Amino acid sequence: MKKVFLALIFSSILFVPAIGEAAYLLLLKNGGRLTTPLYWVEGRQLYFFYAGGVVGVEKGEIVRIEKRAAEQRPEVEDASESVKKKVVHPPGAEKEKAPAVKAPEEKVNIADYKNKKNQLSDELDELLETRRKIDAKKNPAARKELTEKILNISDEIYKVTDKVTEKNKGKLPEGWWEK
Repeated sequence: MKKVFLALIFSSILFVPAIGEAAYLLLLKNGGRLTTPLYWVEGRQLYFFYAGGVVGVEKGEIVRIEKRAAEQRPEVEDASESVKKKVVHPPGAEKEKAPAVKAPEEKVNIADYKNKKNQLSDELDELLETRRKIDAKKNPAARKELTEKILNISDEIYKVTDKVTEKNKGKLPEGWWEK
């Protein structure tokens, strides 16, 4: 019984001043300023008490930590804009799943992409025809130059195609390859 009583007294001596008298001001790289009664480091994360819970941020996101007396603490501090980090639960703590938030779907104007692809395809056809004529004249330097241009335009066509596929939920629209 004496050991429990001594442990309570010892812990109150250690933690009451840290929680009651001092505070720490965490200055973040993004300009945010957070006040906490206690913080600790585990690996690359710095954990601290904030808004009734435990928050963790990477140590690299913190510019410096200032120790403050109780009278230097700000009355109210709006950290809603400054804290853009997710809450990290200490090991063993039960994690709650936040509801999934969907970003508003972007309207995709396929016609613009198709026009761009058709324009590039027309340029490609012209270059291929020019290369056929040069092949007949047996001019390897001109052929090499045209081949590079052909490959560049072909790459652009596939970049446009990949962009449309990405914006169109992973599918190309019907008739994409037709002019």
